[in-house]
Amino acid sequence: MLSAMRIRCIRSVFSIALILFILSGCSKQALINDNNNGREEVLQDSEIVEPVEDNFINTSELSRVFGFTNQESNLIITSGHQENVNNVEDINKAIGENGNILDIRYLRTQTQGEKDNGRLTSQNFDNLQGKIFEITSGKARANETYYLVKGMEFNTDAVLNSQESNHHNASADTIEEIERIKGRNIKDSWEIGRIEADTAVYLILFERDKDDMLASIVMKTPTKLVFKDYPAKYDEMSTWRVDDGGSIFPEMFSILFAAKTKDGMLLGLKWTGFEGENTIMLLENDGVFEELNIESYRYTSPV
Repeated sequence: MLSAMRIRCIRSVFSIALILFILSGCSKQALINDNNNGREEVLQDSEIVEPVEDNFINTSELSRVFGFTNQESNLIITSGHQENVNNVEDINKAIGENGNILDIRYLRTQTQGEKDNGRLTSQNFDNLQGKIFEITSGKARANETYYLVKGMEFNTDAVLNSQESNHHNASADTIEEIERIKGRNIKDSWEIGRIEADTAVYLILFERDKDDMLASIVMKTPTKLVFKDYPAKYDEMSTWRVDDGGSIFPEMFSILFAAKTKDGMLLGLKWTGFEGENTIMLLENDGVFEELNIESYRYTSPV
């Protein structure tokens, strides 16, 4: 049997070992904490920058489908008897006045009725031939034009906030800058809309030069002016549009939507005349707007 002295020695050695083990564990934990704190400080000092993915419209995948709403503002019909609409079931978004985005779904194909008077209006909606879509989310306006797209192809996050304008005149500095660039005096100017907080869209009417007329859509940003010119020959009845009286007015124009592309701004613009409404697409390219081959015409002449 072990002597009492030997047992006490063994117990002392065990106690010392236990104390050393505990102290070692505390030291290691402190070292870990110190290291973690140091690592956290390093991470805080050098911020991790996540890559930013810009939202753009892919202009190579733009659709050519337009429609307009009924009087109840719950349905949209494709305008102009657009029969060749590919994969109509995939069309699930409608973009209208000032970038108003609606969720839609294909409902049915409507055949032409006997009472169709040829007008592409909400009053004649039920008699027209076309594809019918139901608005499932969002608030639409009656008898308004909408651009119909497939959400998988058209990045709606690239659509910018835009708004209607009170048609006030361009500033003296803006007028002076436009006249200098064009080398022509301005007769009148009107702001027809705004995009975000810092971009204005103007309708500019230049002074008549004999029979040469010129009107321009001008987008002014904080750093540049972008032009789309519409030259014409003077006609006291119809210069730019049928029965326009030889002039042009801001009430004729409104922004359908504005969106970012890698090339610049994509502007959907509505131009209303006596007989109907044209919707055109303008794409910014090196200081000018180019008119894309994507457009719609609604014949709305009074019956």
